[in-house]
Amino acid sequence: MRIAIFILALCCLGPARVLAADDEPNEQQKTKAAQYFQRGELLFSNGDFANAAKAFELAYEISPHPTVLANIALSYDKAGQLVKAVATYRKYLLDAERNAANRKMRNRLAELEGKIGELLITCSVEPCQIQVNGMPYAGSSPSVLVPPGSYRVEATAEDMPKTAIEVSVTAGESSRVRLIFEAREDEIEEPAPIPIEPEPALHTETDEPGPKLGIPFWVATGMTGASGVVTLVFGIRTLNHNQEFEASGQTDQSLADLGKRDRLITNIMAGVTIASALTATGFLVYDLFFKKRSKDKEDVAIMIGPGAGVMVGGRF
Repeated sequence: MRIAIFILALCCLGPARVLAADDEPNEQQKTKAAQYFQRGELLFSNGDFANAAKAFELAYEISPHPTVLANIALSYDKAGQLVKAVATYRKYLLDAERNAANRKMRNRLAELEGKIGELLITCSVEPCQIQVNGMPYAGSSPSVLVPPGSYRVEATAEDMPKTAIEVSVTAGESSRVRLIFEAREDEIEEPAPIPIEPEPALHTETDEPGPKLGIPFWVATGMTGASGVVTLVFGIRTLNHNQEFEASGQTDQSLADLGKRDRLITNIMAGVTIASALTATGFLVYDLFFKKRSKDKEDVAIMIGPGAGVMVGGRF
């Protein structure tokens, strides 16, 4: 199998067509380039695509003709070295005219780009030396083509500690990597202390905290709420018993007795509710206007009195 199109172009046009006049190879260089190219052709025909690509690269170094570049890309493609194939295809199609005229090659490039990944590497300090999985990268572009997988990207810069990052690369995607260099501890300058002028003392009338509502107030408030609920419940029970008594034609004495008992409880609890509310109001006024709380003693004490009574003592 022969690479008819590319070889014919090289033989007919000659490598000198893409060189400047001052850089045109001499006859000996042309002969050497032709030998490398013929060797690449033979290796390609025999299916040794990897060595064919190397032979074509030797020919391209002497005579950088775009036809040879296309053969290099095709050889790497056939050899399964997709990263080198994509890089060479891109280099070949960088020329606008060749890009427009080679639809099949553009399609093949797009297909291969979907099978490999790309690292876009930048450093916070320039220049920096980059290594990908321990291999130095000497390219001028921050783009590094790699097969899918996990990579350790390291960078070094002058007078800076090495920095590294682990990154996972997915096929068909570009992964951006930014390597941040941190200053050495011995290079970090301590900021000069900023003199702070003392603030003038604020004169206040008193240093004592504002009034606080004490426990007696909250106890009285709780009793007010609880007794109010009981009053409401027994008041409703009293109304129900009275209605049932009226419905019985005022003949059911037990309903009348229940109504009297519930009415008595309602009146008692109403009195307790009023008393508790007045007590809570008194403690509120006392806490807000008269009490000066001591840290060492309580001004108000709550004591259980005889029977069901509650005694509240206060110091005024």
